[in-house]
Amino acid sequence: MLIINNVANVSTKIYQELKTLGKKVTFYQPVTNASTKSRLFLLINRMMLPLIILFKSRGHNAIYVHYAYFAAMIFFTKKDVIVHCHGTDVRENLHNEYRNVTLRALKRAKHIYYATPDLKQYLPEKFLHKTTFVPNPVDTEQFCPKVTKFTDKSKGNIAVFFISKFDKTKGADKFLPLVDYLCTVPEVTKITLFKHGNAMPTELPSNSKLIWLDKVTYENMPALMNSHDIAIGQMALGAVGMSELEALACGLPTIAHFEYNDEYSEHSPILCAKTTREAQLHLDKLIKNVELRQVISEKSRKWIVNFHSLDRICAFLTTSFKTHNIKF
Repeated sequence: MLIINNVANVSTKIYQELKTLGKKVTFYQPVTNASTKSRLFLLINRMMLPLIILFKSRGHNAIYVHYAYFAAMIFFTKKDVIVHCHGTDVRENLHNEYRNVTLRALKRAKHIYYATPDLKQYLPEKFLHKTTFVPNPVDTEQFCPKVTKFTDKSKGNIAVFFISKFDKTKGADKFLPLVDYLCTVPEVTKITLFKHGNAMPTELPSNSKLIWLDKVTYENMPALMNSHDIAIGQMALGAVGMSELEALACGLPTIAHFEYNDEYSEHSPILCAKTTREAQLHLDKLIKNVELRQVISEKSRKWIVNFHSLDRICAFLTTSFKTHNIKF
């Protein structure tokens, strides 16, 4: 199987796990907008991509594409094509200039996986018969709780981590009121935020508690998460992404808007909040009660291991490939 394109480190994790299991897999990363500043180089690469994929897929029976757009670049082959949708590839691209390309990609797919439950509503009805929800895999060995997380927190020194970027789709308009509130809470001594997104304020709040981060390397994320006590994720989409899942894996009580508990056999420990007020109520309880934080931390870790661990997701995928007669 040829696996194409890395999205939120999901595809590379799946590739590495399948390889560990002894499967014959190859990974190829196309040039993307994020990986080059040269529009000419990007254009040339896109024109060559069908031939590159044809060459790379030699010796493989299936092509597993992450991010729908790239499946439209597969020509000259009758091999099974699997499309794994991750978010903007259907949430936005089915409503912009990439609509026709995306529809062609979905039509080409023998089977379609989607990474968060909310994406099903965006997929055209005519394709729903060949779709499956696959929870995003979390490397629970890399993202795991710090053993001493609760030993010295009974009297405050609480660190809060806003793990979503400042995007409109993430509910960024609710972040700054929460920041203002947290700055007034004596027990909170550190508030960390990412300094990027399409809804970044023109003037950043200034307070000694605030730490504004540029992009952080993926390898450094577990340690960064474990230096905090509470995570605040997206507050608009209703579905959580890798940032929230990895925070839960690290045992951080996580506040986010989540509407899809029914997709799981056990409700998540996510502290649901769609409004600033709802988030404040959760924060008040968590900040004042270290025992509550510890209970939720343990439940968070257990839920991720049960429903999102990398080995379970790859086992699910390999079974699904066989069920849908995907040569693998």
